Amino acid sequence: MKSTLNLRVPVRLIQNGCLARNITGIELCKKVKTKYLAIQVIALSINNQPGIIRKMIAGGASGYVLKDAGKHEIFEGVKAVMKCKTYFGSSCRKYSASPTSPPPPPALTRREKEVLELIADGNTNQEIADALFVDVTTIDFHRKNMLSKYKVKHTAALVKLTVSNKLI
Repeated sequence: MKSTLNLRVPVRLIQNGCLARNITGIELCKKVKTKYLAIQVIALSINNQPGIIRKMIAGGASGYVLKDAGKHEIFEGVKAVMKCKTYFGSSCRKYSASPTSPPPPPALTRREKEVLELIADGNTNQEIADALFVDVTTIDFHRKNMLSKYKVKHTAALVKLTVSNKLI
């Protein structure tokens, strides 16, 4: 492979299923990109679901190719990503960073996450304030801030959105 691609840096291929049975490819990509920013990740997958492809891109993947792609397409993907470009296999291009794909939701601060977890557990503002040793107006402020941040109208929608996006 190295001689065919004529690369000056080593290529490492990781088959997720062989490494860890309790981690998805998306989670592995996020961990690799968090710890090693310079590493370029190409997903080689059998999964062609748009949501999975978008999550992989949001997780930091520079490319996505289906396992049934031809040898040439895989080589092209590796070459492009090694040049710090993005590459998506022919059957994945329609899902890659398109203007219609929604941006990932904003991250929660540590305190917002604590408050939201207590809200999801069914606690009132006063109970949350007592548990966190703050004034009830502080909890009300956090709640209103999160409603605004996620553009939802009520707490139930906020909890649903953050749970579905695995933010809590």
